[in-house]
Amino acid sequence: ITSLMYTQNNSFDVLAGLSSNMDSIFDSVNEKLEHFKFDKLSKSKKTFALILNGAATYHEDIAESAQKIAKRLGVNIVTLYEKVRNVDRQVEFINESIRQGVDGIALIPLGEGREKIQPVIAEAVNKGIKVIVMDTLFPDCGISELISTDNYKAGVNVGEITAKYLKGRGNIIISLTGDQNLNMINRVNGFKSVIEKMDNIKLVDIVNEPDLSLRADAIKAKLDEYPEINCIVYLDNDGAKVQNDLIEKYNIRLTSIGFDKNDISMKMIEEGKLDAVVAQRQGLWGELAIKRLNDLATGKKVPEFEDTGTFEINKRNYFVYSK
Repeated sequence: ITSLMYTQNNSFDVLAGLSSNMDSIFDSVNEKLEHFKFDKLSKSKKTFALILNGAATYHEDIAESAQKIAKRLGVNIVTLYEKVRNVDRQVEFINESIRQGVDGIALIPLGEGREKIQPVIAEAVNKGIKVIVMDTLFPDCGISELISTDNYKAGVNVGEITAKYLKGRGNIIISLTGDQNLNMINRVNGFKSVIEKMDNIKLVDIVNEPDLSLRADAIKAKLDEYPEINCIVYLDNDGAKVQNDLIEKYNIRLTSIGFDKNDISMKMIEEGKLDAVVAQRQGLWGELAIKRLNDLATGKKVPEFEDTGTFEINKRNYFVYSK
């Protein structure tokens, strides 16, 4: 993988060499490296840009799976990556991909930057560059496909798993980040669709706290208000961290269901501090995105949406998914 970072002087620098060693890529974000031009890549191969902004650990899974399929397909990938969620950087990454004439772009668009990002995606499409997005859909700008989780179905899965652990009886609160994007709304609605059918399980309240450092405190306050609550459900990637804070600060241990596989959620399951997580298959996103861009480059049709589904990780099976 060739990984480009946007530096403070607005130049793009290179981490040269195709490598499957993800640590060497993601641990070198702030290094000053030799300036790189896309045209150094072999023009006999299609070249696709993979754009990732943010510190989510699943970005590594996406990049690794994209590299593996690229080798099999015989195409080049340029990975533009920054560990901070920065809308302006993502806009620059897209613009640089346009300037250098890549054949396609795959990215996870930052939802908070829709007004800035959507127009540059439209510009790329108008210049004949195919664009595939993962996780978040930006409509009306010519995107060829969304590869993601059907978040309503994911919420249904969380609801069914929660009911299983409660054995058909309990009182629940949901903890959210405060980010009410469409993905989160659909997860909540999917979850509610299951719980509302249960005679002896009740969703008491939703605790919506955007400040990660305050979420455990907000949950504790809600538990004090409703002492009958015996289950906490997290519907975002930070839920395991919040659960850990809740245990460390208040020694509160209730039935708890998390969302997304990451290092802390796996550790919490292993230690018996989290009953289960509903995990997305983000590792498939990178593979599918590059495969579909290659399909488009060779004149094939692709679906408008592909759902990669979710699955449960718990104490019985977590070792299968541990790295």
